[in-house]
Amino acid sequence: MFAVEAAEQPATIEYIAALADSVEWEKRPFPAYWSADVTANFWSPFDDLVRAFFVCLPPNGGEIHRHRDAGDVHSKHVVVSTNPKAMNFWADDKGEHSQHMEQGKAYWVNRKLEHWARNDGDTPRVHLIIETKK
Repeated sequence: MFAVEAAEQPATIEYIAALADSVEWEKRPFPAYWSADVTANFWSPFDDLVRAFFVCLPPNGGEIHRHRDAGDVHSKHVVVSTNPKAMNFWADDKGEHSQHMEQGKAYWVNRKLEHWARNDGDTPRVHLIIETKK
């Protein structure tokens, strides 16, 4: 499984959404998405925080290319905003799979699997990604 719902849910999703509205977004040259690093200003209950950043897939075709993340860290995705056509995909030895992550929930993601995402909906898909040491 690529993403498993975290037992601990974000208690302050409204705060996280407000933070996403106030950051300086940077357009990534390839592929079609935006990101904003908030590590320096991010409070986390994790004492082993590596990085915290937002990723925004714009509507109507925003995407993150197929990749496998490097490094020995855990990734937690907090879904700030989404729509039913924003999907995450991954590949394993059984083939390719898809999953929709629900707004307001948090998920631990298996970074070692090849994965990608696409937003074919008409609203942005925004995740806060929190990376912590293993």
